[in-house]
Amino acid sequence: MPPKGGTLVTLQVHWECEIRQQLKASPRMQVFFDTMLDTSPIKVRECFFGDRTEAIRLYLKAKEDQTIKYLDFNSLYPYTNFITSYPVGHPRSIDFDDNSGKQTWTQPSHNPYTGLLKVLIEPPQRGR
Repeated sequence: MPPKGGTLVTLQVHWECEIRQQLKASPRMQVFFDTMLDTSPIKVRECFFGDRTEAIRLYLKAKEDQTIKYLDFNSLYPYTNFITSYPVGHPRSIDFDDNSGKQTWTQPSHNPYTGLLKVLIEPPQRGR
């Protein structure tokens, strides 16, 4: 039973391989996926993901004159929070003047905005 004034929606779950097959079979669906932009509001909590952890060497039997060291770069997180400026106030939406909404920022100086930005980064195409 839907909530009062609400609509009952059936959730369909698909594996990624099924979606890829559907995209190959349906040009209309492919166009929809290619042109769809995420216009939902920014979720600030999502900005704090992205730590990088990796083992440079999985096993090392140290010789007598060797020292094995461990560096914890994740501990820079509190320091980074301390020295970083964060936006205050209500968020505002920025609409670009051109119809495509695309901006080319190849240098930090190209970005005139400060704060948290929700952007779509397109990787370079091969052969360009």
